[in-house]
Amino acid sequence: MLWVLLRPLQNITLTTTLTCVAAALPILLTIFLLNLALPSFINMAESTRQKGRKYALLFGCPLGLLNGVQTDINHMKAALEAHGFETTSVCPAKKDDIMDTWHRYIKILTADDAIVIYYSGHGGMVENMGESDAVPTSRRLQYLMPMDFDSTTETEWKGISDIELSAMLRETTDKTKNTTMVLDCCHAARMARLPGVVKTRNPNEYSTVYEHIQQMLAQGRFDGQTFHHERNPDAVVLAASATTDIAWEQLFGLVSRSVLTEALEAALRYEPEAVAQTSWRTIMLRIRDRLKVTCPHQYPLLEGNDLRLPFSLDTANPLTTFPISLDNGDLRLGGGQIHGVAQGDRYILQPSDTEILNLESNMGEVVVTTLGPTMSRVSFEGDRPSHQQIGSGVKAFLKQKKLAQLPIILDIQSPFPTLRSFISKSNFINIVEGGEALAAVREKQGQLELVLREPGRETVLRRWTIRESNIDANDETECVTKLEDVARSRHLLALKPWDGPEDISKPIQVTLGTVRNGKREDLSGETITIKENESIYIRVKNTGQSLVYVSLFDVCAGSARLISTSTPDGRELGAGGIYTYGELDYLGELAGSATQWPKCVPRQECSVLETIVLVVTNDRIDLRNLETTTSGTSRMHGLVFNELIELFSTRNARDLPKEARYVTQFGVKRFAFDLIAKQA
Repeated sequence: MLWVLLRPLQNITLTTTLTCVAAALPILLTIFLLNLALPSFINMAESTRQKGRKYALLFGCPLGLLNGVQTDINHMKAALEAHGFETTSVCPAKKDDIMDTWHRYIKILTADDAIVIYYSGHGGMVENMGESDAVPTSRRLQYLMPMDFDSTTETEWKGISDIELSAMLRETTDKTKNTTMVLDCCHAARMARLPGVVKTRNPNEYSTVYEHIQQMLAQGRFDGQTFHHERNPDAVVLAASATTDIAWEQLFGLVSRSVLTEALEAALRYEPEAVAQTSWRTIMLRIRDRLKVTCPHQYPLLEGNDLRLPFSLDTANPLTTFPISLDNGDLRLGGGQIHGVAQGDRYILQPSDTEILNLESNMGEVVVTTLGPTMSRVSFEGDRPSHQQIGSGVKAFLKQKKLAQLPIILDIQSPFPTLRSFISKSNFINIVEGGEALAAVREKQGQLELVLREPGRETVLRRWTIRESNIDANDETECVTKLEDVARSRHLLALKPWDGPEDISKPIQVTLGTVRNGKREDLSGETITIKENESIYIRVKNTGQSLVYVSLFDVCAGSARLISTSTPDGRELGAGGIYTYGELDYLGELAGSATQWPKCVPRQECSVLETIVLVVTNDRIDLRNLETTTSGTSRMHGLVFNELIELFSTRNARDLPKEARYVTQFGVKRFAFDLIAKQA
């Protein structure tokens, strides 16, 4: 299976378009997404109680006409101190102020500590559209703009580049993985977050930033070990908006404030004990709901493990859920065909901040009546909540799937009553007596083994020791979890494109190959074999004229994980755009991503089938819900759901004429290879 080591080069363009956002730097620090998907009958959380100290570094840069930065700093300081943080505020902050303060705290951090790095100010982005022949790269360059940014000289650039920020974040997570970053900034071409004000920049800005980065590389300040294939996997980063979007500052009463910080502070304003049990996913729902009222054209992003509890390494484990919204009287479920939703599925409604299904908070039930590609229409069954309750936020928990459960065989002599009971309560699998089956659980030589059945082969995924005609309760849980993972990964493999006038994946060319000493070797043919520890790359090119978004998944040994994790809502590819998984963008090197044998599979199996699934959409869609869990291993975690961009429901409004409606489409490409185990 693929192990992410480095992050691919983002193909960029250069028009010195300075853009205002803190997607700020989603490119710049996009985080490897990890999560945990439990079987449909289990709710629990991993716990690693905080033992160390909590530090918060608050940097404010009210450059130009930004009026709300100091206020934002003050509010965040109070909010974080209420959660037990020792805060250090620097506002206004010059470049050296930020770098020196951050370095000072990196030196004292321990693995048990928690740290928050908060930045409020300008963020710049420049793109190379080919105007500069002197610059050989087209990578999008992003940076922060400290207070002394305008003091840049020919020999000293006063911005903080994405490469520097990523290196600092890596140094931080090397000391403690309990790291959170908030980037509340915007593109430099817009006057910060102040609507209507435009600030122009030197048209040679791209060359300036590029030369600064090259100087740092020449000085040996960074190497291939500094960066991660899909960016830092250990941090949680809250960005004010997407890479090419805008973040805003506006008046709240008579006070100027950033709309993101205002919403974040409100989300953290609950009792610390309650916030400590609320996942970042739920906090983001609250933030986005708040921005629908205060600034509906801004869409913040959360990168990293969104099931992490705030300022902790603990994770929440919700069931399969989707947000509910009203659109011109229609009740919409924020999931569709691409997520495995089916017509007839039933959901229980709960308040949006619910992490675990609580029947005492039941707000009614809905059934899917009309299936869409990314959103679906539902209708109430029985009692229904009020419009006010729905407006306050409602989440739908899966109660019963209409789709046929995938069959598994129990070839066992011992009774295993708990195991049978768990399987009987699953929404994804059911027991059959014979015939075709997805997997089998069989008793053999004092062990219980789980066997994946694929065309022409069987693969043992896991073995557990039987003692006194039974296995440990945790082993039973792990067995059913893995069986459900197998069923969920099979859904991804069988995903059919949405019916539309054209297959949007047709113009997408995909090349798979291996990397040795920085040189690539393309692989083709009906049978492809790759040895364990070999490094691979995947090159995706859009040969069409339409803008698309691509997501890469790795499906192996009954598990599925998103590997294009730096952009969980899809990698943007315009006409002629290229995305290379396995390329280290900062250094411009093709390093590849090393393959690893799945830890749960015995090496006696010699080979396993691995499939790369490419999902192509015509709009941004967060597909992390298609991931699974790998209980008992450290390779990856899955995400059972993620709310979709509400943009889709508004574009499909009923009052639009049919020919004017925006239709979300998706296409799928797959290619497989045999992964050969390295024998001792």
